[in-house]
Amino acid sequence: MPATFLQTIQSCFPGRCGRFVLLACAGMLLLSTARCVKSGADVGVWEGMDAVDWLGVAVAEQEAYLARITSLSFTMTERGMRREGRRVHERKMDHKEFEKGAWIRIERSGTIPENLGRGRRRSVFRTESLALNDRYLAQAHPPSTVAYLREHSSIDAMPRQSRDALNAFDAQGPRRHGFGNGHDSLAQVYRNAQTQKYLQLRVERVPGPERLFSLKCFHRKSPLFEMTLDGDRGYLVLETSHYGPGGFLSEKIAVTPAEIAPGLWFPREWTRTTYDPIESTPGVSYPVQTTFNDITSIEINPELDDALFTWQTMPLGPAVQISRYDVAGDFQTFDIVNGELVPQRAEEMPRAAGTEGARPPLPPGHEAPQPHFRFGTRVPEEERPSDSPVFP
Repeated sequence: MPATFLQTIQSCFPGRCGRFVLLACAGMLLLSTARCVKSGADVGVWEGMDAVDWLGVAVAEQEAYLARITSLSFTMTERGMRREGRRVHERKMDHKEFEKGAWIRIERSGTIPENLGRGRRRSVFRTESLALNDRYLAQAHPPSTVAYLREHSSIDAMPRQSRDALNAFDAQGPRRHGFGNGHDSLAQVYRNAQTQKYLQLRVERVPGPERLFSLKCFHRKSPLFEMTLDGDRGYLVLETSHYGPGGFLSEKIAVTPAEIAPGLWFPREWTRTTYDPIESTPGVSYPVQTTFNDITSIEINPELDDALFTWQTMPLGPAVQISRYDVAGDFQTFDIVNGELVPQRAEEMPRAAGTEGARPPLPPGHEAPQPHFRFGTRVPEEERPSDSPVFP
């Protein structure tokens, strides 16, 4: 409040009367500030259920924005650097991805470091292929003679190995990092905030001419992540910071957008950096791994053949054996004969008497089907959002 205004009040209302007027003016100022905090969609701060409601409106607008993309084709280069002591290990991958609804096809190739044991590493050339549709996820690593096919009753009921494979292939990378926090979509964050009462949200309008908003999520009072959303570009995420115990910065994602169609903005490149909790000190974060992703070409809503999302169109030679897990989790090995799966003879041998109903032994590491991470997929209420980085 200006000093001249205070002097005028004191001269006009001396003694107790002046003090009463001052208190009344302060109360009016606080009320006007509170109304400003809960003001419209462009100015203010939202907390508690007001923040959850704000996020619900943002999610609805974002989903309508992304509904314009029914199919997608893009190529991308990925460069990564990982620090181990004084050594820096680099990798470079060329990534080609096709998306048709929830179906995904990925082809990757490039040079990556390989662990030889005792701290020794060397660079090797590697190719990878993945196909996902409503019935299964197929994965191959040519020229390996083993491929994997994991069936599922629906994409929402994929086994954990399939979900891990999607993470390893960085499937839907532009959506994961440009319209989510890298692990969960904005819609999933909204559902978590509705059902998990220990999560607290806070939304602030970022000062400036653009409609930028800061979304912060806390586990009770401990920060989990912070996102900067662009309200003029379909609530595309420009930056995300993840935090570990004690508020330690564990990961940071920065996105550069581009207009890929009139009025349609999408990530053109993004950088992910993870930090070492041991080497870092308060206020100083020590980066241990950095990944640079750059989309080199993109096509929106192309015509894609359904056959592209099947294992038959993957680069599999005649000597490749497919390890198949059916919906029940049973395991069987198949050969490829004339483009069809033929069970190996060892798998067709009759079982001993009394074991007809027994299930065959499962390979090590096999797990029962679990829900798959996918945009729009609901997770159990007791499962809190992950704040640990996921890297290929």
